[in-house]
Amino acid sequence: MLLKRKYQTNSRSTSQSPKTTIEQLHRSADFVTDELTATNPFRMHYYKTLVNQISIHNIVLRYLKNQDMRTLDEAQELLPVEGIKKLRFQDSVQDELLRGNLIVVEKNDPQTILSIPLRKTEQRSVEITENEFTVLGPKEAFIEALDVNINLIRKQFHNTHLIIREQTVGSEGKNTAAIIYVETIASKQNVNTMIQRLEDLSFDEPIDVSQLGHLSLTIRTPLLLSYSEQSDLIAF
Repeated sequence: MLLKRKYQTNSRSTSQSPKTTIEQLHRSADFVTDELTATNPFRMHYYKTLVNQISIHNIVLRYLKNQDMRTLDEAQELLPVEGIKKLRFQDSVQDELLRGNLIVVEKNDPQTILSIPLRKTEQRSVEITENEFTVLGPKEAFIEALDVNINLIRKQFHNTHLIIREQTVGSEGKNTAAIIYVETIASKQNVNTMIQRLEDLSFDEPIDVSQLGHLSLTIRTPLLLSYSEQSDLIAF
């Protein structure tokens, strides 16, 4: 098990600077910062697996780049999105990001944020699990799209300590695998072992998760693998 110590909830240290908070969030591969342009006064932060990126490009970027807006108040008034909130960075930024909101800050004053609700809603039927049975709760199954699968997990596990590490696997197929762990629980040594084993894999053809089971074939391995197609079981 990739366990280290008792689970810790999101910390909200008022003494931690916005820069430090953002640097910590960037430990996860699905967290994005967009500086827009050098002369633009705004900066955007979001989880790409939670936010509707089409809306970012078609609505938010079009206005932030082309309109003569210099302050968050002007952006809040002119952006054609309902439910925009102006909040203090340290009081709310982590919760707003985990709700699937886009965060906009002024580069010269990052203590205040605009939280823009742009949560991704998947426009496809979530598959029903075929190989596992659940009495209670959702029966949503993972599909082939990695970002969608991470979205299903993040929707059920709202914590910025959930870290996504993306890794290219295979010498020819070049599949992308995601190592997902809670940094306040997982053993750093075991996480690094898993990363190293993925880096050492060599396949000439595309692989799936069942082939990654070869990672556990060493007799004295500390990594106990199990398989599930249910996002709620993984989040649990």
